Amino acid sequence: MDFSEQHGWQNVNKATFHNTLRCILYLMFFAPYVAIRLTLRLLLGKNKRDLMQKSLPVLIRFKSFVDTVKFCLPISLTNHSFSLFSKKEANLLCLTKDSPFISDMWREIWELNTYERKFKIEEGSVVIDVGAHIGIFSIKAARESGKKGRVIAIEPHPTTYTLLMANLKRNRCENIIPFRMAASNFKGEAELYLYHHSGGHSLVFKRNSGVIKVSVDKLDNIVKKFNPEHIDLIKVDVEGAGLLVLKGAKEILEKFKPNLSIAVYHASAEREGIIEFLSSRGYSCLQINSSYIYACPQSYAGTKM
Repeated sequence: MDFSEQHGWQNVNKATFHNTLRCILYLMFFAPYVAIRLTLRLLLGKNKRDLMQKSLPVLIRFKSFVDTVKFCLPISLTNHSFSLFSKKEANLLCLTKDSPFISDMWREIWELNTYERKFKIEEGSVVIDVGAHIGIFSIKAARESGKKGRVIAIEPHPTTYTLLMANLKRNRCENIIPFRMAASNFKGEAELYLYHHSGGHSLVFKRNSGVIKVSVDKLDNIVKKFNPEHIDLIKVDVEGAGLLVLKGAKEILEKFKPNLSIAVYHASAEREGIIEFLSSRGYSCLQINSSYIYACPQSYAGTKM
């Protein structure tokens, strides 16, 4: 076993694995799956079929495989290479070139609990993941909040969003609502500057790997689409655009008073701007370092830890 296998990695898309073969394999598996579903629906009806499918592990695994191929096929046609990061808690598809970054993020989020150092996600919590990437934190939050909880996962990059959707299917996360857009302080379109790995794409830092147009909206507007009764935690990691996210969430901060875990290692100016903004909105920063800010409403500062 080599180093990558020992650390949970498997290469699942070799350079010689041609796009035509991917299409053929997808059709080979997808057609029988559809045939099985149609047959069961004719024999049992839709409701009984769906109940039966949920209770049969073989069909669940088969559906997970088909969904993964379906989501990843469009990316495969662009000659990207995939890797599978497998742990007992979750398994994640990502671009092979992102493997070192994914390993680091897994350790920070799952092993060090970076975004939960001050706030615990409990059963029934509503969590917003701004900068969801391929779902590492979203899946963890979904596990912890349970069936009664909800996670809003926001990711603008089309390829990364496709992998996010595939990972939600693979890990059977039914309490996550994904949005393909960026959170900012306005509604419309913006330029997303691309980085050499997918974790570094940014609305504010001009990178040297290209630029694409993405949809953006205020977090206030996004939240109105599902009308929650409460919001307990907002996690933000958006490569320098954290202040823009908060400025587009003024109504949320006023109405729901959520806890905040914000990555600010991108630039010192971002950190200072966020601290000033939160102070003006009645928030206390429980801990500030060069990498993260943990904040809650001043009235809860002694209890929300």
